[in-house]
Amino acid sequence: MRKFPRSIGASAVCLSPMLRRSSPSLDVSWEMHAGTATGAVADQGSMRLTIPLGQRTTITINVMAPSTGTAAVLVLQSSKDGRVIFRDEAQQFKLQ
Repeated sequence: MRKFPRSIGASAVCLSPMLRRSSPSLDVSWEMHAGTATGAVADQGSMRLTIPLGQRTTITINVMAPSTGTAAVLVLQSSKDGRVIFRDEAQQFKLQ
């Protein structure tokens, strides 16, 4: 579990489009939850990326940590054509 200050933090996300023969557009979303991946949402966001086929990109997102509690979970998700192709609920942070 990583330490994470209660103030604004950042996380880098590396992405590459799946399904190489389709559109290079990818929808990315994130949520910062208090305590567990199903806890209260402290912050969230999303964006649409265009990544050339066969390439990858790294983006930086800024998230607000929960104002209470001692732990937080960052949920990252990407989807293509409305279908979820990746979801990560394992990014845990210990709040200071």
